[in-house]
Amino acid sequence: SIYYDSDQPLRITRRSETALVEALRNYQDKDFMNAIEQFNQILQTDSDNSAVRFYASICYIETGQFDQAITHLAAIAGNDNSLYNKSSEWYLGLCYLKMNRTDEAVNLFRKIAADPIHDFQKDAKKILSELEKRK
Repeated sequence: SIYYDSDQPLRITRRSETALVEALRNYQDKDFMNAIEQFNQILQTDSDNSAVRFYASICYIETGQFDQAITHLAAIAGNDNSLYNKSSEWYLGLCYLKMNRTDEAVNLFRKIAADPIHDFQKDAKKILSELEKRK
């Protein structure tokens, strides 16, 4: 059974051994390298799974593999049907910053800042004003 609390939104019993459960457990335990392997195995047979792709990209960010994160995030950010496309835009912008791809980051943050229903609109505005100050 799965139960929720604010600290651990996805805690799963040791008995269920599906690939996704395993991957998410590793993700929660911050064992990002193993989680990446497992998420990628799932994506081999289920490449349209944007949830799995999104979690894989966060693992890549956590392990400093920004190129791989960007590949996954760009795929989701471009998919308007994905529940993860807004979050992916935000993390994609952060990855661009990490990789010193500032122009791409700024373009993306401007798009987010202009979207009144974007979860990260305020954050994007804040980051844009920080970047302005640095110039």
